[in-house]
Amino acid sequence: MRSKLSGLLIAVFFFALLEAIVRFLPSYFMEEPETFFVNYKRETIESGKGKADIVILGDSRSMALAGVKGEKDGYEVYNHSLPAMGPRYYKFLLEKYLKFGNKKPKLLLFAASSVLYSQGYGPPLYDPSGLRTMKNEGLGEYSERRWKEGWKNTFFRQQTQSDLDPLDPRREDSFLWDFFGQRYLHQFSFSELAGQFQGVERIFILSKAAPLLYSTYKYRRSVENSLSLSNWETEKENSVWIRNCSSCRAVEAGLCLPSGSRLQDNILIKEWLDLNLGKYNISNRMNPLQTYQSREYVKQILEKSIESQNRVLSQDFAPLIDLIDFCEKEGILFGFLYMPGIMELENTANSVAVRSAVKKLIDGRKNAAFFSFPDFRYPKEMFVDQIHFDCRGEARLNSEFKEFVLPTVFRFLDSKRKHPSLE
Repeated sequence: MRSKLSGLLIAVFFFALLEAIVRFLPSYFMEEPETFFVNYKRETIESGKGKADIVILGDSRSMALAGVKGEKDGYEVYNHSLPAMGPRYYKFLLEKYLKFGNKKPKLLLFAASSVLYSQGYGPPLYDPSGLRTMKNEGLGEYSERRWKEGWKNTFFRQQTQSDLDPLDPRREDSFLWDFFGQRYLHQFSFSELAGQFQGVERIFILSKAAPLLYSTYKYRRSVENSLSLSNWETEKENSVWIRNCSSCRAVEAGLCLPSGSRLQDNILIKEWLDLNLGKYNISNRMNPLQTYQSREYVKQILEKSIESQNRVLSQDFAPLIDLIDFCEKEGILFGFLYMPGIMELENTANSVAVRSAVKKLIDGRKNAAFFSFPDFRYPKEMFVDQIHFDCRGEARLNSEFKEFVLPTVFRFLDSKRKHPSLE
């Protein structure tokens, strides 16, 4: 009996020690790249050291925008874009940024893809396909509906598949939670998530977040990766790699591929983010063969995508309006930046309608402004898929961002500073 108890105590001590190590060390440095990225961005925000005058929020496409250091009387720009996590998190991320004592930005520059702001909040997280309900429910309403469904479907009927076209933006919500769920759970704490949701959605999100309170589970891939000695290998000097991989020649030659060491790869991501004030073009991690195959796939589906996007969808700008209202409440100016896309897709009826509607919406707000690139229609050869820029697309993007977009943004800020009555 005593030997069994001793064994149990040893096991409890081992897992308690492991939990302490994982919890109090920066364990996410041994995570997979995407999880590391989200956790490092979270740490950056929670440090409370942010001092940017302009904060960029968007998704994986706008992550390619480089920040700018404020010199003399200039404005500092930092890119806090994250890989897409649905339309809900923008307001909460800005709220968190302010809560942790970062300097209040003078302007929020919003640069997300249209599906994340023009299609509403979508169905609730617990029914992302919207086949059962299109709105979040209270517990009583949810229980009543499930009881009726149980009798009607004899509790065993399989869920019907959505009949939406696979390329229809509305179908994004049918796989949204599986796609971005872990990013969301790693970006916000349990208590923060509890405050963001109501009704059954709150129960759903907290049921997903609860296991992550145990750090060993949350960073289970870190624990697994740490067992391989190759994942601990690092380089003493990374500046040469970073300098070389700032050129398209090195990227296209396959010289900038992710390191085989998980720790080294994440250290390079961190240094790149720090150097470029939040910028990271994820397509630069692809090898030349992957880039070629991805482009070929785009060629195959582009025609069907155009056909799908030539149907004008109903628009719901609720996420965007809520974000603008929050900025106004906090005394932050709002800038909407329309990001460049593939020329053929930007010329479709739905894209034209969305751009026109969002510009009208922004123009109607007193403390908001609509910004655009000289030409928001880029050749498809500058993309690796239908969303993300290749190296040359990124280079053009940042050249135009620095030379054309930012000066316009700065002038807007100056006009508000010189004419407070306009605010």
